[in-house]
Amino acid sequence: MTTVYGVTYIGARDQIEKQLKDRGDILDEECWLAACYLAHVVLGCIGNLFSGAKAIQIGLTSVHDSYPSPSLKYVFRNLWLNTWRRLNGGEEKSLNRRRK
Repeated sequence: MTTVYGVTYIGARDQIEKQLKDRGDILDEECWLAACYLAHVVLGCIGNLFSGAKAIQIGLTSVHDSYPSPSLKYVFRNLWLNTWRRLNGGEEKSLNRRRK
């Protein structure tokens, strides 16, 4: 079952029902009801799984929208420079050096 393309309840139920029948340890007449229940549970779990990712996406979008573009470039440039300086012991010797 793929969540990337947005599986529907009916599609999930049909896939789960097929898998249950293939196992052979559940009676055929019980597979449909079990598949209905399991599809409901699975899709609920998938929704919960992606709710955190969606919240992060919304948060990043709001941060991006609150900064004008030049300011955001400045923030990221300073973040990169500070990280570079920390990794290189505070030295800027090769940062502005030109190749000859």
